[in-house]
Amino acid sequence: MNPAQRASGKHRIRRHKLPAIALATVLAGGGAFAASQAWAGSDAATGRPVAHAAAAPQRPVSYLGERVMKALHHGKVKGLPSPTASPSGSPSPGSTGFSPRIIGGTSTTITTAPWMVQLWYYDASTGDGWFCGGTLVAPTKVLTAAHCVDGLDWHDNGVVVGGTAAQWNGTNGKAVRVWKQWQHPSFSMDTLQNDIAVLTLDTPLPYTTAKLVDAGDTASYATTNTGTVYGWGQTTSSSSGGISADLRKADLPLVDDSTCKPAMDKITDDPTTPAVESYLVPGKMFCAGKPGTGSETTTVASCHGDSGGPLMVNGRIAGIVSWGSGDCITAGGYDVYTKVATYATDAQAQITAADAPKQNDWSRDGKADLLVRTSSTTGQSYAYLGATMKYRWSAGTGWQYYNKVVQTDLDRDGATDLVMRKSSDGSLYWRHYDLYSYAWVNTKLASGWGTVRQIVAPGDLTGDGNPDLLSVDSAGAVWVYPGKGTGSFGSRFQVGSGLQGLSQLVGHGDFTGDGRPDLVGRTSAGALYLYPGAGGGKFGARRTLSTSGFASANALAAVGDVNGDGKADLLIRFTTGSLYLYPGNGNGTFGAKVQMGTGSFGSAAILG
Repeated sequence: MNPAQRASGKHRIRRHKLPAIALATVLAGGGAFAASQAWAGSDAATGRPVAHAAAAPQRPVSYLGERVMKALHHGKVKGLPSPTASPSGSPSPGSTGFSPRIIGGTSTTITTAPWMVQLWYYDASTGDGWFCGGTLVAPTKVLTAAHCVDGLDWHDNGVVVGGTAAQWNGTNGKAVRVWKQWQHPSFSMDTLQNDIAVLTLDTPLPYTTAKLVDAGDTASYATTNTGTVYGWGQTTSSSSGGISADLRKADLPLVDDSTCKPAMDKITDDPTTPAVESYLVPGKMFCAGKPGTGSETTTVASCHGDSGGPLMVNGRIAGIVSWGSGDCITAGGYDVYTKVATYATDAQAQITAADAPKQNDWSRDGKADLLVRTSSTTGQSYAYLGATMKYRWSAGTGWQYYNKVVQTDLDRDGATDLVMRKSSDGSLYWRHYDLYSYAWVNTKLASGWGTVRQIVAPGDLTGDGNPDLLSVDSAGAVWVYPGKGTGSFGSRFQVGSGLQGLSQLVGHGDFTGDGRPDLVGRTSAGALYLYPGAGGGKFGARRTLSTSGFASANALAAVGDVNGDGKADLLIRFTTGSLYLYPGNGNGTFGAKVQMGTGSFGSAAILG
């Protein structure tokens, strides 16, 4: 069936959830909340899969930092609006109309699911508002469903709230803005295939993060497993119901594709029209829960407004709430989830990308910047900004006292830190910005690093969510110093040897697209090698990028995503003084070089 036929409603679909971003209540005359809710769309009207959206009464949304909190009612943050309005047109205090349950679920606390976040969206120009769930997978990264992101400008209109089990009231939890959004490039709102997205936050959230299942994982999807779904979604199958005032969870057994597919095909087919195609796509989607009974009292399921939230299996994110039957309890229906193992590589590439604001991004334009010392006398340094390197921002003087500087974020506060080695005695320092005193602080990390050949801050090598440090000593041994997320490190461990022949070794981010930080090294003879991260701080067999083509190169730098495409890039300076960008393709290769600067870089000491 072609898209035109589907849109005409000839193939009616009653999928389990509307795009879980529910269309919010609109403002009525005089600024009061409307008495009724508007659904994001019905299956009969749209003729497309109905994702897990709830027409939840939308909360006033706020922006922190550059934007002042904006509310739906007189610019103030009010309590939860009731599904029904009082005679005065304003919400009745205490009359929430919420049922104390997800369909058949139970209440839970934020300490049991500290990675759960609320996604609030409100567009003042249209009056549209949406709500979704999400999972904090890194301090500045949230995993959610693509249908929660598609067609919306989360940077301008969205707020993410963490640290609270209660629905946000403007004071509980911590609210931050969205800096950037990514959704799977092949996502289809019509079929809800490839329903996965990652939001990059403006400011890190200080809560425990959750991990995804590994790419290609099959064990997590065994039907002997039980998953737990979390969310603030609708607590009744009625379209007049509201989303939950508190975080809920439900335990759901995983379902075999051979059982779920025919059941969902039956639900999504118009009985008067022969089935032409299936919407349940094994490998991309999977099912969980017992079949719906048609009754709220005997059905256990997620519902509208839970979209984007996780289905946790053995402590990891195995699924993302995606779609299902329109009323959440249809007899024979199941919850349908995005199969995270299928998309783990794509998602991890976004999660580990150094594209958060302030992450090696001094100009806050979403592109990583390069620190360059231009004077060996005064130590004057500049941050060359963005993909063109045409604008520079002064980083001050005094840098002549250091012979190695790399950018990182050891304390995960979203602000770029520096690891610096002093020329005179080899002392290693951590320079970071104290957000409480509004001042830069230098903290000594170690002594005796003067003979260390290479110092690299590639990111999280060990997989614990904290940035690590890597060194190559004078004998060529490779050491990992596991970061604790506080600017300190655990005991080092050796992960390799034989790298004493490298003139430079750099890395910041994922060059191969597997979600792990990688390294690039150059020999004095001009050979260029890629060292792919293998997890646990280890690296796989090196790959040759060039055997001798970089003999005239005299400086390498890797600071993350320089051109803003979400992939880690490489910067190389040659003896001519020209600086080139080699854009990462995200698969272990690099695109054609792009000149970023000419002879002015020849006498500069590139810091990193």
